[in-house]
Amino acid sequence: MKPDWIVYYDNDRAISSDESDPWDLPRTGVEIIIQKNPDVGYEMHRTVGDYFVYDPERAGWRITDMFGVADHLMTATYPLVLFGRNMDNHRFKALQARVEKDCGPKSGWLWHEKRPME
Repeated sequence: MKPDWIVYYDNDRAISSDESDPWDLPRTGVEIIIQKNPDVGYEMHRTVGDYFVYDPERAGWRITDMFGVADHLMTATYPLVLFGRNMDNHRFKALQARVEKDCGPKSGWLWHEKRPME
C-alpha cells in the first residue's frame, strides 16, 4: 500500500492521500477507510459506526458514534467528520475484495477492526 490512506465511497469512487487533502474529501457516502499501520500493513475502518473522524494528532482515521463526533468537534485542532452509509451485502463484499486487490492481504488484525464479511 503506497498512500497513507484511501477512502472508499458508496458510488464506487476511491480517493487516496496521494490525490487529496483529507479536508477536501466528499463528506457523505463513505463505506471503508484504510490507512497504513506498521503492525498489520493497513487498518480497515468499515461502516460499523456511522461516522469517521480524522485527527492526525490521534493516529489519523477512526470510526466513532455521535458522542465521539461531539468530542472530536470540541477537542480536535482541525476537526473533520465523514458520514458512512449502508449498502447491501453483495456490493459490500465486492468492495472488500477491491480493497484487498488495491492494498494486498493484511498481515494481521488490530483489536478494534471488524473482520471482513464472509
